[in-house]
Amino acid sequence: MQANSNGGCSGIVVRPSTAQLSFIGTTSNQDLHIGTNDGTNQNITIAQQTGFVGINQQQPATDLDVNGTVHVANQVNVDGGVQVNQNAVINGNLEVGTGENNANGQMKARLLQLFKVDGSSNDGYLDLGRASRFWHITQRNNVNDEFQILRFNQASNPNWSAPFFRIKSDGKVIIGGDAPAIGNQFQNYTLAVSGLINSKEVVVTPTAQWPDYVFEQNYQVTPLAEVEQFIKTNKHLPEIPSASEVKENGIQLGEMNAKLLKKIEELTLYLIQQQKEIEALKAKVK
Repeated sequence: MQANSNGGCSGIVVRPSTAQLSFIGTTSNQDLHIGTNDGTNQNITIAQQTGFVGINQQQPATDLDVNGTVHVANQVNVDGGVQVNQNAVINGNLEVGTGENNANGQMKARLLQLFKVDGSSNDGYLDLGRASRFWHITQRNNVNDEFQILRFNQASNPNWSAPFFRIKSDGKVIIGGDAPAIGNQFQNYTLAVSGLINSKEVVVTPTAQWPDYVFEQNYQVTPLAEVEQFIKTNKHLPEIPSASEVKENGIQLGEMNAKLLKKIEELTLYLIQQQKEIEALKAKVK
């Protein structure tokens, strides 16, 4: 069967070939168009030179070129790459990897898994790695939408680590497993780190007044006898927190540096006064 268009080009051809096969297509160097409304709407195009297929695209630029939305009800398998030039909307789960299973039927390698929601906790999460060891990035719906990064290792006990990184719903950040062991004070800090911090330089803007006032003419240092009595009673210097207070609350670097500098400046005044007394005694001896 052969149907010709007004231009004389074959539109549908079904006839035996030399291999006793049939085909639907064109017999001339023309693209094949399949459309509706008497050919006005060319919904599907097969390019003659490249074999590219276009849907709502009369000049397809790739093997399959779709000008519109694609809905897949079940599954899409892609052996090569996927390029998205605009937006991609995924209403289910996204998995990237080999998809191979080991002897126990478990996924052997999975580069990326993006799960829309966890049915048991309503947590959205992203897994990076493989089935036996991976990073778990999640928004914890049952922890006030807290963002967390955890580590899963099938060979460890327990398998799940404490969160390495957390961003609370109020924007506060916690790094290094559980909150620092300083009571319940961590919630007052914008950044809390459980562990050591290595930095080339740290700049602290002190909130306390810098103690240059110690060298003002009207400043009176506490008599050493009173300082001695305070130390005997409290076992620490005046205005300096005790060991138990530091263990409970930590120290504020800016405030503590200001207090220590004040004590050094007061000590300098004591030494100056002591040197004057020594010089006076030397003068008397002479």
